[in-house]
Amino acid sequence: MDYKKLAEQLKAKYNEAILPVRHIGMTLEEHFKSKGQKFSAEIFCKQFDCILQYSMLEIAVADGTITGVELAIVKEITKYCDLVKYINSNYNAKITWEDILKAGVPTVKKWLANQKPLLDKLAEQFVYGFAFVDASVTKEDILKELIAGWAGVLGLLSCADGDGSNSEREALRKCYVMEVVNKIEELVKKIENE
Repeated sequence: MDYKKLAEQLKAKYNEAILPVRHIGMTLEEHFKSKGQKFSAEIFCKQFDCILQYSMLEIAVADGTITGVELAIVKEITKYCDLVKYINSNYNAKITWEDILKAGVPTVKKWLANQKPLLDKLAEQFVYGFAFVDASVTKEDILKELIAGWAGVLGLLSCADGDGSNSEREALRKCYVMEVVNKIEELVKKIENE
């Protein structure tokens, strides 16, 4: 598959995936505004983008290689936030996407592991917001939409280097997104049972 076509397909999947996130973000923004508090739907979307890019990097390195095409897709797909810029701003670092490509898979995996506490903190806010709206405000199953959106993006990425290896498919099942989804599901059940 050529890069341009794949990038277009991924951007379309991303646009589908961000819809429920924007919906939840706007609902939260309105909810907090009605209580005289601030909440930013845009920040909520930024959290989604960081979680997505982190998971995309996990999948890109799962087969033991990372290609320029995979990295370009990870870098360019998001609209609200760039994971590398987010990490740089939190650690006063100057890492670039090109540094990641040059670093090699073992270094990238170690770098991802080192960033996980920062992502956990970001994801915690996302999980609470998403679960609150999904469990108590909306009638639709927005979590299902979120999962389908993430799966569409990540599934396409796993084929970006042309092979869609078993290790990449396995990484899909174990990537950070799934950890976040499990936390949302647990919190939704807890809220619904209260």
